[in-house]
Amino acid sequence: MQRCLSAALAVALASGCSAAPTAPSAPCPSAPQPAPAPKPAPVASVTGEVDAALPRDLEGVKTAVIDFVNQGNVDGLFALLAPSMQAAFPRDTWPGFLERVRDAKGRITASVPVAGSEGVWELQAERGRWRLDIGLGGDHKVTRFVIREVLPSDAVEPPVARSEVPLALPVRGVWFVFRLHADGERGKAPPPDQRRAVDLLVLDANDKSYRGDGKRNADYYAWGKEVLAAADGKVVIVVDGVPENEPPNMNPYFVPGNLVVVEHSAKLFSEYAHLQPKSLRVHVGDRVRRGQVLGLCGNSGNSSEPHLHFQMQDGQRADQSLGVEPVFSDVRVARDGKASVEREYLFKKGDRIENAASR
Repeated sequence: MQRCLSAALAVALASGCSAAPTAPSAPCPSAPQPAPAPKPAPVASVTGEVDAALPRDLEGVKTAVIDFVNQGNVDGLFALLAPSMQAAFPRDTWPGFLERVRDAKGRITASVPVAGSEGVWELQAERGRWRLDIGLGGDHKVTRFVIREVLPSDAVEPPVARSEVPLALPVRGVWFVFRLHADGERGKAPPPDQRRAVDLLVLDANDKSYRGDGKRNADYYAWGKEVLAAADGKVVIVVDGVPENEPPNMNPYFVPGNLVVVEHSAKLFSEYAHLQPKSLRVHVGDRVRRGQVLGLCGNSGNSSEPHLHFQMQDGQRADQSLGVEPVFSDVRVARDGKASVEREYLFKKGDRIENAASR
């Protein structure tokens, strides 16, 4: 939310503008840039006992924001802002903005946190809904404030489906479950297709993923390991020719790197990413069997070290799919110092896993 606070309502609320302490005066899409403004003079509600009583956590700030918006309390809302926000958006820009919010949908009556997104709530008003996004700085003051209309893309995703065909782990030997993308990163939910995606590494007895100084791909234990089809199916996507990165560099322009996607049923596909270039052993249209070698584990795409990114999804294209929970049969698991064989295994971060039939 830049100077678009004082622009037309359609711009102010639908553009999704935001402010950050590092760039408080960046231009807002489709809205005029803020005019240079002197640092606003302190107001009564920003100093003394009132400032000391301000909430210092996201939930408290959210509650205060809703109260101040409903009341049209400019001084109260302005007091929540970090100095950089106050300088970028002087006090006189807020009265009109608050009035337009109330006129558009009425008073805000309830709030529900958006799962997997820290500092984001869906607000229910008398005549519609808003999406509120708040971020706090080190001094517990607001450094990000976005209120906009709820978009179709904000719709709640359906529950995660489970794979309905027997699966085997897509690797041989013992691998380590390094990351579950469902956990998110930095408070952000994963993309819909990665709701149950996983990153797998190979570790040594000292829990290291590489030998030597780790500056070459060949130093990593996972590099060059065979990647296997998790189930019978038909190859529908093959990408090859993306060069490998030298650790710890990454290639964000070709995120999955070299990959294979296999169709197992009309609503179940498996994806194997970051493979070595020129190692792929299948072509589009090939029929593959469970356990068949698809290629070799590599370090292509948005990857800082050799590993396998594996996910199941309900469509061929990741950008148009929802992630599916892979359920594996007969997996030997080492967890918390104990070993067992799980007949139905779901990925869990920190597990060491191996197909039980491989021994």
